[in-house]
Amino acid sequence: MTTSAQAPHESVRAWQASYRLAIEVYKVSRTWPRDERYGLTAQVRSAAYSVGANIAEGLAREGPRELHRFLSMALGSLAEMGFALRLARDLGFLPH
Repeated sequence: MTTSAQAPHESVRAWQASYRLAIEVYKVSRTWPRDERYGLTAQVRSAAYSVGANIAEGLAREGPRELHRFLSMALGSLAEMGFALRLARDLGFLPH
């Protein structure tokens, strides 16, 4: 991700990886059942979004304590997303 007006957090590898992951989660969840639109689909997308958003917000805050707090929230969102993707796989929404 390289643009001339790149935000500072966009040069951080963790943010770059979380952005690519969010794109993939959005793509793969397009094919999930319609009745999951407000359930599992919304949950996994929200968690995927939150990872990168929390990394960006933590890097924009002042001081290591704030950064640590937001990175901790990003890790929590990663765990939530992992649970949702495993559930989606076991329900047959994703290939094994």
